[in-house]
Amino acid sequence: MDLEDERDALVRADRDIEDGKARIRRQQEIIRELSSSGHDTTSAVRLLGTLEDTLTAMNDHRLLIVARIEQMRNDL
Repeated sequence: MDLEDERDALVRADRDIEDGKARIRRQQEIIRELSSSGHDTTSAVRLLGTLEDTLTAMNDHRLLIVARIEQMRNDL
């Protein structure tokens, strides 16, 4: 990949991270709604954990992209 491709990947990663954060906020709302109406939240909480783990992985991937961009800039 060249520098432009990496920059495009960074834009996509940032967009994916924002989408992931929105999904987490929505899942937290769902958990509150379920809890306040007396429903079991076990599955919803498990899904929230998965979403949070995925967001962590997306942030880690973003850091790798940033590092590649920095390396490419240094190589110029």
